[in-house]
Amino acid sequence: MKTDINIIKRLARMGVLDTEPVKYKKDDDIIIKNDMEEEQKVIIDNITDEDLPLLVAMKQLEYIKTIRSIVKFSFVCGLVAAGIWLLLFLISIS
Repeated sequence: MKTDINIIKRLARMGVLDTEPVKYKKDDDIIIKNDMEEEQKVIIDNITDEDLPLLVAMKQLEYIKTIRSIVKFSFVCGLVAAGIWLLLFLISIS
């Protein structure tokens, strides 16, 4: 794999690439530290340079779908709140 090691480490920290706890170290392993300062080995079996942009794009699509559902939920909640407020306003007028 000719991809820069720093790119692989960043993708692993973001959760795009899988990791596992280090049982024993080899010279060619890519090791990162997670949030709790534990060493994790990046699993790069059968990943080519062409797969990395696809993995990043899939992760971006997941985030976009999550953001879209949050915006949709907020919009619906806002409509319901505006409807209830309008109903209470109309009741208080009459």
